[in-house]
Amino acid sequence: MNFYKSVLVLATLLLLSACAKREPASIPIFSDGGLLKNSAALPTGALASLNGLFAVNAGTNLLGDGIAVHVVRETLSLFSSRKDIFAILKGGCLNSGSELVLEGYWRAPKSSQGGLVRLYVKPAAVAAALCQGNTVPPEPLQLEGETLQDRNRATTALAFSFSKPLTDLTSKFQVIAHRGACRTIDECGYSENSLESLRQIEYFGGSMIETDIQLTRDGIPVMYHDEELSDRLVRGPFCHGPVSSFSLSELRKYCRLVYGEQIPTLEDLLTTLISETTLQGAYLDMKSPAAVPTVIQTVKNALSLASSSGRAVRLLIGLPSQEVKDAYLGVQASGVECLIEENSDDLAKYGCGTWSPRFTEGPMSDQVKAVRASGSSVFFWTMNDLRYLDYYLVNSRPDGIVTDRPGLLFHRAQLNAGVFSLEVR
Repeated sequence: MNFYKSVLVLATLLLLSACAKREPASIPIFSDGGLLKNSAALPTGALASLNGLFAVNAGTNLLGDGIAVHVVRETLSLFSSRKDIFAILKGGCLNSGSELVLEGYWRAPKSSQGGLVRLYVKPAAVAAALCQGNTVPPEPLQLEGETLQDRNRATTALAFSFSKPLTDLTSKFQVIAHRGACRTIDECGYSENSLESLRQIEYFGGSMIETDIQLTRDGIPVMYHDEELSDRLVRGPFCHGPVSSFSLSELRKYCRLVYGEQIPTLEDLLTTLISETTLQGAYLDMKSPAAVPTVIQTVKNALSLASSSGRAVRLLIGLPSQEVKDAYLGVQASGVECLIEENSDDLAKYGCGTWSPRFTEGPMSDQVKAVRASGSSVFFWTMNDLRYLDYYLVNSRPDGIVTDRPGLLFHRAQLNAGVFSLEVR
């Protein structure tokens, strides 16, 4: 085969591989709008009565023995520790308010499993009371329904009965969503490090975000993990090479994240977090020492916005490397919080109030206890396995854990909530 034929064959193979690239999965929806399409809106706050831990009476093969139900505004989320399954649902009232239906989708992020789900609130008197905007005693509360392959064909019967209310862990423990509600490869419908994923974190059980900060050629901090742009995280024929070689306008012209979102700026992130969510803060993992001065000023501006909005948020500037630490010391950083990874001895040296070791170093229970006793926080990263989550929650008792599975961590933290009741400062 001569040179030109070789080039032609190679070009053809590259074209075919590009065309064969698997499209990301979309969020399942009821094609006809489901029963919610013709339902009456629930009174504001009605779903809050459904918060709690529930026993699984039907559907144990899918969900295990128990689930956590978590309500944020008008969205109800369901979390199971079995296969890390979660479901995101909305509610509506049917038949003149005598029935309350919940519809949405479920996913198992480690696999391709997922589909539609429909639940009804039982008994009927409880459903009617919620549709009228009344609070109800939780004891008789039940949820019954099924997963659906399509709008009519049921696949798994579901039934849950209320066990006990959720524990308020707001001031005791943070579920820190790694790069957003979920990773791009989990195909939950959102790209990691996107504003769209940020807006979903609460519904996925998270209370803070961990996100990555790179710097563009024109000095704008943006949310992006890798130093290089690649089709692992972005799409676009000209979207290749270091983030630092692109201006912000070029990134927005040429690049889209895998699910079609724009690469957001840090200012976008913080403004959205403060104005559109109830998240308690952000852990900013600094990937570029050159970004430190601009990030500090952006954080100060965001804290002013939060104060004027009556929002108390923690915005932590992560110092993961010596180069970033040196850059941080060279800037006037008063009024902002920093976070040290790995070496807790650096907390005092750099004036940071949070230590974030990687969990693979072990639980370090005595060291965690000493750091917490000094008034600093401890956030382990990045932990996704149920066995490790349980062990660290019980034995290390940190202030938070960074995870790709916020729903799973939310469920496990609730099941181990008695531990945290001993640790309130």
